[in-house]
Amino acid sequence: MVRQLAILLFLVLHIPALWAQDQQAAAKAFGRTLIQSYFDHNCSYVADHFGDQLYSLEAGVARPVDDQVRRLFCKDSPLRGDIAVSFALYEQNYVPKVYDKAAFKKAFPAWAARVPWKKGDLFFDGSHPRAAGHTRLFKSERQAQFLLRRQVDCLLIVGF
Repeated sequence: MVRQLAILLFLVLHIPALWAQDQQAAAKAFGRTLIQSYFDHNCSYVADHFGDQLYSLEAGVARPVDDQVRRLFCKDSPLRGDIAVSFALYEQNYVPKVYDKAAFKKAFPAWAARVPWKKGDLFFDGSHPRAAGHTRLFKSERQAQFLLRRQVDCLLIVGF
């Protein structure tokens, strides 16, 4: 009986941490797929994963997503055009990070109050440099940062 209680206590204490790690790993994998789609010239993959609204993390405002928003997003590549870029070069220069709400508030205090967090949201930062002096591959690093929200069967982008 004591052993069973110990196992139950272990599970109760550790399952939330394991769940959080699993969610962060899923967000990191999804974010890397979004970034890779830029290099594969498949912007529609990113646009197809927009939520119903996109929040501007800098301005703190939401804009409804429609076909025009998706077209405008895909009109211009987020990658620099003045140098040769590839996903392999991305992996050499960047190390993606995933933040929960608490970590986001510490890392991005200027944006923290403007972000419409819901339980389970995660922030993917695909613009985190591996080292000083890295090669910048994006026109704006903001185009490699996404606020992600879990839906029943997928993750969606709800903010940039």
